[in-house]
Order: sequence, then structure tokens, then C-alpha cells
Amino acid sequence: MGHELFQFLEFKMSDDSSVLYHAKRPQETLSWHMGSNITTHYEFPKSMLSSDTITTQVVFAVGEKPLERLRMIERHYYGDRLLRSYDFEFGFCIPNTVAGDV
Repeated sequence: MGHELFQFLEFKMSDDSSVLYHAKRPQETLSWHMGSNITTHYEFPKSMLSSDTITTQVVFAVGEKPLERLRMIERHYYGDRLLRSYDFEFGFCIPNTVAGDV
């Protein structure tokens, strides 16, 4: 999913001992003409709430133009209850690059 400036390529979430979720874009040429809002929903077992550590990793591509002030918001819910919210802002993303490592 993505649009002309930005696309998610891969996302992984792990707990202390295992990978809980791993999604990777198929190996294909990137299409830079899709919608701009990206929302993804995941469901995980209740047992992950007892983990000492949860990690998330994301890989994304930047299109042909520089991307300034990219903002990513990550929210974790249990049912309707918000457990954690993270708000990231990247000051500048270099054109035609891939960022992150899963």
C-alpha cells in the first residue's frame, strides 16, 4: 500500500520469543499512484500482553520527491482500550530510498 511519495514494504511484530506478525509486500515494481491514507488492523493472542517486550519493525520506500516531516502514528489497542500510542516524525526522507530493516 502507498501513494506517490511513500509506501510500506514490510512490517514485523515480535514478542520475547517469537514473531507474532510479519507482512511483506510481494516482489514487484512499486506503483506510486494509490491512495494516501494507510490503516492496517492486526489481531494478536491475549498471551502477548504478558510479554516483557514487544518490538515492531517497519520498512518503507520513498518516491521520486523528497519527503519532509513524514509522520507515522502507531497505536496498540486491546478491544476498545488504547494501550500504547507512538507518534514518530521523520524530519527528511531522501528520495528513491528504502528505510528500515526487518
